[in-house]
Amino acid sequence: MRITIVEDNSKYALALIDVLDKAFEVVAVPTTTPLNICVAEIRATHPDVVLLDHDVRNNFTGLDIARQLNGIEIIGISAGEQEYCTKHFVLKY
Repeated sequence: MRITIVEDNSKYALALIDVLDKAFEVVAVPTTTPLNICVAEIRATHPDVVLLDHDVRNNFTGLDIARQLNGIEIIGISAGEQEYCTKHFVLKY
């Protein structure tokens, strides 16, 4: 399985690579490029799944990236609480 990591914090990215590289093929994509280049680089890795940071601290967010990755499995990651998470994943009893 190939996992592509999109994380702007190098410490977090290295930690994810360190843990996941033992069992999977892992590729990291930089978030310092423009949105279209970042998306193209993700697609070029041919991932089975993308670990996608929400707050990539650029002129776009992880959600902007996700909207352009149709057909690719995505797992959203974040070190902090993101507003969209509390809105879209509220449990209803």
